[in-house]
Amino acid sequence: MLDYNYIYRSFVSGDIHPLYAYMYPGLIRYATRLLGETLTFMAEDCVQDSILKTYLAREEIKNESQWRSWLFVTIRNRAVDMIRKAENNGIYIEKVKTDGEWSDDDVSLDIVEQETVDIIYTAVQSLPEIYRQIFELSFEQALRNSEVAEQLAIAEITVKKRKARLLELLRQRLGRSISEEYILMLLSMQLADSV
Repeated sequence: MLDYNYIYRSFVSGDIHPLYAYMYPGLIRYATRLLGETLTFMAEDCVQDSILKTYLAREEIKNESQWRSWLFVTIRNRAVDMIRKAENNGIYIEKVKTDGEWSDDDVSLDIVEQETVDIIYTAVQSLPEIYRQIFELSFEQALRNSEVAEQLAIAEITVKKRKARLLELLRQRLGRSISEEYILMLLSMQLADSV
């Protein structure tokens, strides 16, 4: 679990290295989800701009919770600006609420959802390569079992067994109280939002 208080204290004292080391990949995933598939290439700019804006305002931020909310709201607002400036904004602007339509609950939900997904991705990275491959192809690329089998040159039944083992390993790492259905639901929400 990330020590957000440590990252916050480092950030407000001028050290941004812990933010980049621990939170940056998750912030990129969050921006990617907001920007949609067509504008995904702008996610890094979105996050960089937002980190800079938050850094410049760090003296106004009172605590770790407010800091995380500030960072997520800044990323969301920057994503909205980028979408509005894109040529095809009519298609994508509907996916992201405008500034006035967001509540603190929306931001809190975004933070919790992103932290949960980050925890899952961290757990996946700790798995052996064969299971990381299954995760990437099955969940991130949303390939069917037959397509995964073809890409990995293995039998389809092997894909099914590895997928079941992958979910079991994730449950072990994340705690038995987290069901496979919950893990799959979170991953599918992330994937649906990023397409």
